[in-house]
Amino acid sequence: MAATSPAALLTTPLYGVHAAAHAALAPHAGWLVAARYPDPADELRALRERAGLVDLSHTGQVEVSGPDAAAAVAGALALPGGVPGVGGTAPAGLPGPAGSTAPGRRARGPGDLTVHRLAPAEFLVTTGTSDRLAVLDALLLASHRSGAERVLAADRTEGRVLLGLGGPAAPAVLRAAAGTAPAVGACTPGAVAGAPLVLARPCEGLLTLGGPAASAVALWDAVLAAGAPRGVRACGLEALGAVLGAGACDFPHPPGGAYGRPTSTDAPRRPRPPRGGAASARELDEETP
Repeated sequence: MAATSPAALLTTPLYGVHAAAHAALAPHAGWLVAARYPDPADELRALRERAGLVDLSHTGQVEVSGPDAAAAVAGALALPGGVPGVGGTAPAGLPGPAGSTAPGRRARGPGDLTVHRLAPAEFLVTTGTSDRLAVLDALLLASHRSGAERVLAADRTEGRVLLGLGGPAAPAVLRAAAGTAPAVGACTPGAVAGAPLVLARPCEGLLTLGGPAASAVALWDAVLAAGAPRGVRACGLEALGAVLGAGACDFPHPPGGAYGRPTSTDAPRRPRPPRGGAASARELDEETP
């Protein structure tokens, strides 16, 4: 699970791994993230020519389940291609009232969020780092408006790990580690090092592996070991942002040294309590980071 760093920022389950490897750690939207490793030039080469493994665990992960889950997702998010079928991954947006931009928020578009449909009544929504509470609110509001009360939306970010695999050899590395690699726009269950995972490919240049935080270090080590013959290496978020481009997929990390600049969001974000009468529709993790 996430912990609180001395600087009062949340840390990912791989904080110790990054620190031991002398990665440059920097604040980003309330989290302390691995911005770059000691050889940034080789990180870029790995992501462009081989494969790179990146810690994306600060990215929001919201689970949505229940008989009315599909209706809640459709009502809460802007889905240009519609709600994906089982095993599908689709880009989404978070619209404001009547589809406009919400007051005080920047415009949202496809790619800021991604919806993974794991089963007919089970979804995983990966969100921008600062968007997880907004996604929960949108799901709750959509459920209330449509009368779809049989929905459970839960923020699991701080109890999960999320890894990204980029580069031309990434699918081969994932197949070596997990025995399978999803196609673009698909997601599938899998396992690495005995940990149950959600494997997804939100865009051509990126594969993701999401699972329980307790297995984070074993998962990280297993993927690096499986990918060693293909030259995989640990990379920071700046290299991934530089290779994919700002706003690519659903992880719009700032490229080229943008980490480490304090912003108004560089403070711990705690889940807000449910609003009156909404406890049955939304469950929030209450663990203190």
